[in-house]
Amino acid sequence: MQKPKLENLTKLGELDGAPSKKILRNSAANTPYEYALAEIIDNCLDYWRETGCKHELKIDFKPPNEQNGKYLIEWNMGVPQDRFLALLKPGLTIHPVGGMIGVWGEGFKSAVFSMGDGVDIYTNDGKMGFLIPIPKGYLTSETWKVPYYENDEFKEKNMTRIVLDEPATTIYSKWPTDHKPVVQFLGEIFGVRIRQEEKMGHKVHITYSGERITPITYTESDEELKRNFSFPPGFEPKIEIHELDGGLRIKIISGLLPEQSTEKYGVFMYGNGRLFATSLHDRRVGYGTRGRASLPAYEPRIMKIQTHIFFDALEPGVQQHIPWTAPLKNDFNENSM
Repeated sequence: MQKPKLENLTKLGELDGAPSKKILRNSAANTPYEYALAEIIDNCLDYWRETGCKHELKIDFKPPNEQNGKYLIEWNMGVPQDRFLALLKPGLTIHPVGGMIGVWGEGFKSAVFSMGDGVDIYTNDGKMGFLIPIPKGYLTSETWKVPYYENDEFKEKNMTRIVLDEPATTIYSKWPTDHKPVVQFLGEIFGVRIRQEEKMGHKVHITYSGERITPITYTESDEELKRNFSFPPGFEPKIEIHELDGGLRIKIISGLLPEQSTEKYGVFMYGNGRLFATSLHDRRVGYGTRGRASLPAYEPRIMKIQTHIFFDALEPGVQQHIPWTAPLKNDFNENSM
């Protein structure tokens, strides 16, 4: 069948291919609180790296307290006006393809809207202050349009502040009040990345509810291997490094724990320094159940093996081939390998 000439046909109308808000609502509803914080940190780290890491990066999460009933998130970088749309539009990322982590253009929006309803974004790019007021009920409306304003009152140069009016009640009725598990979680997720930046002379300062995030890492350094693994002289943990075609480097560190552990054994995976899979011991990574052709996951001798796999993108854009789930990066995606 041959396609007819369009000028010979009667035009009946146009179809609007803009996505439904259901996509954003579903993504926000499936973003756990701790991972929402991680997504915001991911974006800050990527943009900081893009701009050359010229200053110490400071990110501060301030949950409500008796003095202030609103949730504040701050970091010491401004968002340029030509990138405002990327803060709202799904699939559009504020970072180039060469960002170290973000590439899908979903994480920041899902994170912010999972945390709060009624979002005010204040930013100053060093030249001018702006305000982007996202009204309450934005996720349930069908309009995607949000106005933005010049704001001379926001004079803190190279700064962004997000103010959340109230929790996103469709997801949880109140923000978590116990900060210790959150601090522990963020220390594990970003510990390696923070250490990597420190080795390059870059400083990262992240606080949550006034407490600084301390890196919790397992690396190939002699000090940490001796602390985390058990071995006699001459039988140190195994370390292998492989570089794959396409610009992906894989480093594997494996050793024995001092004692059995139901939480610390198995496989841990990192993408560009960011922990995305913890204590895996299923068939995807060679473990299994009794009677099958794989390592039995719950035998005492197996429960002392701990393996860390580091995936590092050596070229721009390669991070999309790291085997993490999109967009949360909270599990191993075996189908991407």
